[in-house]
Amino acid sequence: MDAGDVPALSQIEALVGALGGAAPVLFAYASISFVTDTDYDPDELIRQAYSVVAQPEKLFDLQVRLERAQARSGEAVAALDQHFDQIGALFDSIHHGPDADYSKLGVLPAAVGDGADEGEGTNAAPPTFAPDQVLRISSDWRVLKASADFAGLDVPAGPVPDWLFGYRSNLIARLRKAARGEAMSASESGPHYVRLYSHEDDERGFMAFAQAHGGTLSAEEGRDVSQPRELVFTRVSLGWDEAAGQRFAETMDLTGAEQELTRFIVEGRTITEFAQARGRSVGTARNQMKAILRKLGIGSQSELVSLYAGFAHSIALGQHAWARSEPAAFGSEVVLADGSSMRFERYGKAGGCPVLVLHGVIEGPFFTPNLAHRAQAAGIECFVPWMPFHEGRESSRKPLAMIELFASRLDQFCAALRIEHPAILACSLSCAYGLAALTRHPDRFRGLVMVGFVPALAQIEDDPRLNAVWRAPLAVARSAPGMIDMTVRALVRLAMRGEAYVYFDKLLKDSPLDRATLRQPDVRAVVRKAMANRPDKAGRALAHALLVQAQDWSDWLGPHEAPVRNVMGAEETIYEPAAMQSFCEHFGIELVGPLPDAGSFSLFQRPQRIFAEVRSLFDD
Repeated sequence: MDAGDVPALSQIEALVGALGGAAPVLFAYASISFVTDTDYDPDELIRQAYSVVAQPEKLFDLQVRLERAQARSGEAVAALDQHFDQIGALFDSIHHGPDADYSKLGVLPAAVGDGADEGEGTNAAPPTFAPDQVLRISSDWRVLKASADFAGLDVPAGPVPDWLFGYRSNLIARLRKAARGEAMSASESGPHYVRLYSHEDDERGFMAFAQAHGGTLSAEEGRDVSQPRELVFTRVSLGWDEAAGQRFAETMDLTGAEQELTRFIVEGRTITEFAQARGRSVGTARNQMKAILRKLGIGSQSELVSLYAGFAHSIALGQHAWARSEPAAFGSEVVLADGSSMRFERYGKAGGCPVLVLHGVIEGPFFTPNLAHRAQAAGIECFVPWMPFHEGRESSRKPLAMIELFASRLDQFCAALRIEHPAILACSLSCAYGLAALTRHPDRFRGLVMVGFVPALAQIEDDPRLNAVWRAPLAVARSAPGMIDMTVRALVRLAMRGEAYVYFDKLLKDSPLDRATLRQPDVRAVVRKAMANRPDKAGRALAHALLVQAQDWSDWLGPHEAPVRNVMGAEETIYEPAAMQSFCEHFGIELVGPLPDAGSFSLFQRPQRIFAEVRSLFDD
């Protein structure tokens, strides 16, 4: 495949498998070996790029290699942009079997970050879905490893015994196909969610999820077995929540007995155990299970568990559409002079000093309880308009024109709400929006305070003190804008699987404080709320906005008549404090800090100090 040859979407989908149930083939395609030499190989880069569809965590290594390739030939990387666009479409059209279920169940690994359990030291709530690998089976249907300690699997290495899967011949045939990487029909494909039995006399078993790893398939060359293919089984532990279970039963119109049987199955118990507990025959219990499956339009107990888990998790996020009766997630909406409307949240002291808070990407327009309390104590009233990248506003306009439009709408927003001479507090990506608003409407705003500010790439691209993980996609986007879209889609996929830490732990590897902040329960709750209530789930508008960081917006940097301050944490790792100090001095921006015990998320870490800085604009 040449860099300029873009395969049709249907061809790629045929290669990676049918929609909604092609995890084995997807993971096979993702396992292509990466080259390690420094020579630019467009074919290899193309293969690596498409593998990101199945394994988004591979994106970050690819970005570094693309940045190096661009240094040798920007035109060559630009030729790959059409592939990046195609990959963005793939992310939308291909449903990962494991990914889909894991996103519903809120999978979080037992150990992340610095090797400590996420539930320790952060007061984080334990995940409701705690997977552990218990079994590995080779492509020639042999047991490679079984976890006797955790799952009690009494099965030696060697041929797979049929009792391991309850002698279910259809299931065994389907799993053997998945292990070999063979094409599967729509009825055979899909999530491999199965019941495993620990030993030959085990009548109860436990639920597990099968996922293919290794090996690749090629339509022309057959199978590449340089990396042996295997099925990895992960134990699924899912608790029954009484409140969610009641709402599930009400929504699905289940009887009391059907709800109780559903609880037994979700908890990993059997129909036989249910019959014994209820004092009825196993045949009657089986008929009740059939009635449940017919009522819900599903075909197996595995699908029942998946359906309940997705329902329960979405209830926890407050986003389930079927049983939802609460109003929209945004607090208010105002009509502007141009006829458009703008959503916004409101926090702090009513009638206090007015502050427009231009929110960041991950937290959205929502405050933690601590932030709301600190704003109240500081005597400020915070108006938080939904930023275009959160509201899902896409535009054919160029990124900088989009920000100019928002600056105009922000002026109308103040007029509509009769907000007189407010200050602006801008966070991370929104700092560019704040600078543009202050530039275009100098008489409207009394000043700007920025937190988490990172200058545009045009001003600092060659500075080695810029974080490489941050720089790489932006640098590549200068030649191939589709890289930003691909990056955002991959991050959305990771977040849906509860694995956004993969990105943030790389980006913030030198700031334990920032990594710990993202694991705080209140911060995690706000991030989940922002993700759940963002209309643009695929992140297209966010990708459009991120392109701003790859542009030159030095015209907005000043000089300004109103004060512009940049509050910087001592543990800032995107752009080193010493480098930021030089940058601010050059552009006449007042630097506040470096603040101790603060990093890239200083608003969460030092809210009292931040709000005091904003309040000082009114005192001045």
